[in-house]
Parts: sequence; structure tokens; C-alpha cells
Amino acid sequence: MAKQQLSGRFKSKRISWTDEELRITLGYYYFIYEHNTREHDYELFTIHLRKMTGNNRSFGSVGVRFGNFNSVNPAKSGTGFKGGDKKCKPIWDACINKDGTPKTSFIKEFMDFIQTYGGNNKIYEPFVKKYKQYLKTTGKAIEDDDSDDVVTTDDVDQSESFGAPEYKIEPKPQSTNVVSKKYTRDAYKAKKAIFNAGYECNIDKTHVSFKTKSGKNYMEAHHLIPIGAQDDFNNSLDVDANIVCLCPNCHRKLHHGANIDNELLKLFNDRKDGLKKSGIDITFDDLKKYY
Repeated sequence: MAKQQLSGRFKSKRISWTDEELRITLGYYYFIYEHNTREHDYELFTIHLRKMTGNNRSFGSVGVRFGNFNSVNPAKSGTGFKGGDKKCKPIWDACINKDGTPKTSFIKEFMDFIQTYGGNNKIYEPFVKKYKQYLKTTGKAIEDDDSDDVVTTDDVDQSESFGAPEYKIEPKPQSTNVVSKKYTRDAYKAKKAIFNAGYECNIDKTHVSFKTKSGKNYMEAHHLIPIGAQDDFNNSLDVDANIVCLCPNCHRKLHHGANIDNELLKLFNDRKDGLKKSGIDITFDDLKKYY
């Protein structure tokens, strides 16, 4: 009798790791695993990761990813598992600043994961405590951009000279520390955005609010990537490419609306080339995390 080949019956389809899955795994590695390598705890994390993705990721494969992140961690002098690090290095760079501190969007994404899939499990307590302290220190994870001192049509002085938008790399603006860290903004650039838009909404030119005393349509300036995310970028976010002109309804919708993907995508597609020229590299998926 011919020998029956059974090995193929037990082979499962290989599922590639998604960037989101890798970011969350990096979150556990960075915030928890480095300080607690108990196998039972990271196996529990793996179960929560499965809930998020629906992928039947094994405990061992998650452990290997910890080794991959260890190999790209500058503080570890190259120790860890090589191989999969090629995919993990870009994830590390996207989530961790050059000085080794975590980026704001990365902190928030991992906290969202815990709240959605981790419940009140004790393995996350060290991170949750640090997160609460972080909120006390900074006021909140992402500054509600443009909520104060918003530049509007009434601020545009017709005697000022506004040139065309300039797409160039600029250094980070200075920051001030009062109750929370806040970066300074150049009101001239915000006025310039409204002027160059012709006092029309960058989302929809047909949107009409009301006429101001100057006879112009009332519009407001808005930073597409919030200034509160400045720590996540090496170059200034207070640049022409990142400042848009919006009617007050669209502006409030971006800050408080439930379904804003279409509006954000319109602004992103219009500005992505200018953002790149200004040294700001961001994907649409990453932009959405700030809203």
C-alpha cells in the first residue's frame, strides 16, 4: 500500500502581519514586555490581539516579533531575532521618535486597543497608569487643534501682502509650557490660507456661511495635521501646505463629527504633494488617527 501523505492536511494558510497588528505588538513590547517577560502575560496579550484581527496568531509568532523589535531597538545594541526585522524597522520608525520616546499617535492607538480588547486586565496596568499621568501632564493626548485663537476672515487685513503658498521644509516652531505643551503658530500663514482660498471652503466652494463686516465670506483656518501632533514630526506643521480654509460648519465637523472620512480625504488628496515638499510624510490612514 502506498504511504499516505498527511502533512498537507495540517498546513494552515499563512496570514501576513498587518501594519496595525505590528504597531499593537510593538506597543506591548515597548510599554510592557521590556519590563515584564512573563510568558503567561504575553500569551494573554496574544489572545487580545486575535480578537482585534480575527487572525489565529500563535503565541510563538508573537514572541518572535518581540525578538524582531528587540533587534531594531537602538537601546539593545542589535540583540534579538533577525529576519523579520525588515518589516519591523519601518514600524519602529513610524511609532518611536529618534530620541527613543513614543509618538503621540502611537500612545493613543495602544490605549485604544487596551480599552477595546484588553478590558481591565492587570497586565496593562503599568501602561494605563503611565497614560493617566501623561494626560495630567499634557492636558490630553491630542491637543484640540485650532480650538483657541482660530484665525478667521475678520483677521485678514486687506492692506497686508499675501504671496502664493510656499511649499518648503521648515524647522519645528518653538514650544511653550504653561499647563500643557503648546507650539506657537504664525497667524500670518493662517490669514494667507484664507486669502489664497479666495474666502472659499477648501472642502466645498459652494458652502456659504455669512458675510462679515468686510463684505467677505466668513471662513476659518485649520491645520489639517493638528499642531498638537508636532512631536510626531521632525519638521514644522505650521506651513502653508498644512493650513486649509474652511467654512465654520466644516471646521466644527472635522473636530466633532462622527463621519468625516470623505472630507478628510478631499483635503488630504489636495495637499499631499505640498506636504511632501514641506518635509511632512504622512498617509491618509495615519492622518485619520489624529481625528
